[in-house]
Amino acid sequence: REFWDTLAHLDTQDHVNKLIQQSANLLAPGGKLVLQFREPPADMSPQNSIFTTRSERDRLMECVLHYWPDRVWVTDVVHEWTGHTWRSMRSTYGKLRLTVEGIVESARVAGLGVELNEPHARQRLLVFTRL
Repeated sequence: REFWDTLAHLDTQDHVNKLIQQSANLLAPGGKLVLQFREPPADMSPQNSIFTTRSERDRLMECVLHYWPDRVWVTDVVHEWTGHTWRSMRSTYGKLRLTVEGIVESARVAGLGVELNEPHARQRLLVFTRL
């Protein structure tokens, strides 16, 4: 099962740290915290930052990524054929640029040890244990 990358939708790295700390506080010794998130590439050329996410006969969905140092701005573009003309709709939202190292450090500070750290379904899967 894929859980996507909800963690990156938090407002700041401080909010991520707080979530990890609060989660750790709720765990009994030996309890597990499982986190999964999409790792953004370190750098992506402008040419490669636009890609099709879905293509159907009457609908085309594209994604455009704009990288800032601490976040990536995602613009989803949907083109739909109305029967007479193409209509485009756009929405933009920001996501944190999370790193495995940053999440692991936040967990360590919260009293969690790393049990699993591996790529999984185009994402990073982390399992922490309350020490």
